Amino acid sequence: MNIRAVVFDVGGVLHTSRAEHIAQDIINTLGISQEQYLLAYDQLMPLFNLGEITEQEFWQQFITLTKASQPLPTESLWGREFARLYQVNDDVLHIVANLKNQGLTVAILSNTIDPHATINRQRGLYAPFEIIILSHEVGLAKPDPKIYEVAQKQLQVSAAETVFVDDREENITAAIKLGINGILFQDAHHLVADLAELGLEI
Repeated sequence: MNIRAVVFDVGGVLHTSRAEHIAQDIINTLGISQEQYLLAYDQLMPLFNLGEITEQEFWQQFITLTKASQPLPTESLWGREFARLYQVNDDVLHIVANLKNQGLTVAILSNTIDPHATINRQRGLYAPFEIIILSHEVGLAKPDPKIYEVAQKQLQVSAAETVFVDDREENITAAIKLGINGILFQDAHHLVADLAELGLEI
């Protein structure tokens, strides 16, 4: 098998996921219940994730939906806990570097929001990657087949020559249906073994 490109998810793969801490910070800061949070989140996050609303618009609508009793802080509630708890998976970035050294194209395909992408860029997380496809910038999100097609067009390689690494099974399933080699991420050790099965030695 001739693999020419490896595409990586970001949260839960390149850095640790801290979604529950961010959610709790929002709940505590705005003085709302978990139920209020989830109701507003479920309505608004898909729009925010696709770049259809700005962060300011997100919070305006969020406050209206939740009837939050406390004011918004000046700093981003999506950004501050994300930045404070930020922890890069260095072992995975080492794998990325090895793949690049072997001449493979490495890319990012991530469902994300602007404040998180901004922090990732500031921390240099995206720097090693030649192609960066973010949901809020392209208006598409995994597992929509169209976002994988955007990736293939930019990679300029076939699906069979591509590996996609993600920590969500539904995103891997969608990739496999398109003929892409999918790896469900567990940790760096398992990733090395899974890549070896596809003929890529790290």
